This record gives sequence, structure tokens and C-alpha cells, in this order.
Amino acid sequence: MTRQQTLQLKGIAILFMLWLHLFSSGEGFVSSLSWINGAPLAVVLKKLCSMCVPMYAFLGGVGLAATYEAASGHNASMHNGRRVAMLYANFWTVLLIFYGVGYMNNPTLFNFHIPEFLYTLAALDYKVNGTWWFLLPYAMITAMAAPFLRQVYSLDRKMESWMFVALLVMHIAGYVGVDIASKDNWLVYILLRTACNFFLILFPFATGALFHKHRTIHNCRLALEKRFTPRRKNMLVGGLLACLVFIKLCIGASALFNPWFVFLLIPLYCMCGYPSKVERLLCFFGRHSTNIWLCHNFFIFGVWGSLIYDLHFPLLIFAALLLVSTVTSYIIKMVYVPVKRLVEPVLNRALQM
Repeated sequence: MTRQQTLQLKGIAILFMLWLHLFSSGEGFVSSLSWINGAPLAVVLKKLCSMCVPMYAFLGGVGLAATYEAASGHNASMHNGRRVAMLYANFWTVLLIFYGVGYMNNPTLFNFHIPEFLYTLAALDYKVNGTWWFLLPYAMITAMAAPFLRQVYSLDRKMESWMFVALLVMHIAGYVGVDIASKDNWLVYILLRTACNFFLILFPFATGALFHKHRTIHNCRLALEKRFTPRRKNMLVGGLLACLVFIKLCIGASALFNPWFVFLLIPLYCMCGYPSKVERLLCFFGRHSTNIWLCHNFFIFGVWGSLIYDLHFPLLIFAALLLVSTVTSYIIKMVYVPVKRLVEPVLNRALQM
């Protein structure tokens, strides 16, 4: 998988995320277009868009495996430590920007005590923005990626199969644990919830690393190119993509099924080329995906309530959210980039000690 393809897929994932969070309930908008069995088409499509988090985790596994191969030992750990620090710096930038704006518009949500604020800074508590649940588990995986990938690359095929099964079991346990965790003790609950989310993400992350280790996508593409002409290959891949999308829409949005569709749909996407304008547009959103992820939910529920649904029509609502989130991403970068330039040299020296 090339860097451009990774960016394109991140762009697709962030578009999926926005659609999923906008139309999960089906309330607050009017669709004048298609309805399926009484459900708006916008709500039906959320079943496909529910794959966004496993997509990010899988792509993270591919990307960090590539970094691990390019670096070694301490260097790989240092690079990953810098990634975690910069991710949190980006997160804190967004939090502080929206805390000021949000407190003026929605003081009930943003008015919390110092302990709660510290939990939010650590991403242990994410009641201010529910989409931040992904941050801490992914940061934990990134921090431990070098020793984890060292083990992955040392395994033979048989041991890889056992590891895959073990991670699948933990993934299922995490899925169940998130729903049944007791809220009697709040601190124990958030720690248990974080552990469950960690195992939910680790399974697609590790699978992405295995795909990169064995060059699965590249080998599949070569096999298709040997057997089919480019036109027939595109027709075959397009047909398979359409079938998988249809099956996903029929099955639903369960987190248990999402990784399996990611493992099939991402390789199929990488088998073909696309119009250059489409690829550039997806890469553009891919570059902004972190900031859009961190800020978009504020425009749905957090800062101005549900004002965006006053546009009524799904495509208009989606376009408005995408526009305002992208513009906000530029504002975030204006604050974050100078801070990054100041902090990175100090951080590099600290990690080299």
C-alpha cells in the first residue's frame, strides 16, 4: 500500500465518520429522496460508514509496520513516542480552542471541575466529545508498537495464526465488556472501558501489521494482474466491492463485523486506480482527517446544540459539517504548527536520552 493510497483511505474513513455521527438516529432531518423499509437512505448508509474506526486502526497497523521496518530498536520506539506526544499536543490544541468557545455557548457541557478536566486532558474521560474515545487506546497502541511489532515480525505462520485467534477473542471480549462494565465506581469503570476499547482497536491494528509484513495487498494485486487484463481486473474488483457493500448494508453496523469488511474492502480498493481529481480530493481530506475527527462532533452536538440539522436535507447537512470542520482544521493548524516547531526539538532531545 502506497502513502497516497493510505491518505486516500484516511480521507474515505473521515467522510464515513462524519456521515455516521450525523445520521445515526435518523432524527432531526428530512430526506426527500430514497427511503428503504421506512428508514431514510441516510440512516441506512451509516451501516457502511460504521467501519471508520477499524479502517483507521488497520491503516495505523500498516503505517507503523512500515516505520518499524525502516527504523530499528530504539529509533522505532523514539519515533512512536514522538507520534504520541504530537497527537496529544494536537488534541490539547483542539480542546483548549473549543473549551473557550463551548463554555460561552454550552456552559452545562463544558463547566466541569479540575479533576474532570485533568481526566479529559488525558483522554480518560470524553463526555465533552464522544468521538475522543479512540484517542487514548490508539495512543497506547502506538506507544507499545515497537516491542509489539518486534514480536509480530519474529513469529512464523503457525504462531501468527494463534496470535490472530487470541487477538480476535480479546476483540470480542472488549466488545462485550464495553456494554456490561459496571458504573458503580467511576474510576474503575473508565479504566475498564479504556482497556476494552484498547482490545477493540488492537485486533484490526495487528491485522494491518500482518498485511504489511506479508505484502498481502501487493501480492494479491500482482496475482490479479497476471491473470486478467486491466479492464477485466477493474470489472472483477468493482463487482466484488459492490457485493461487499451490499452485504454490509444488509448485515448492519455491529463492531464485531466491521473489521472483516475492512480486511476485504481496503485491499480491493488498492487493486485499482481512480481519476486523479478524486485521488487528490481524498488525499486532501486524509491530511486533515485528524483535526476533522477531533473537532467535527462539536458542530453536531457540543457547541451550538443541533443547529446544523436546521438544514433538513442530509446532503446539505453533510456538506455543511464537512466545510466547517475543514475550515476549522486550518484554524487548528495555525495554532498547532508553531507550537509543534517549538516543542519538537525539545521532545527529540528528551527521547534520545
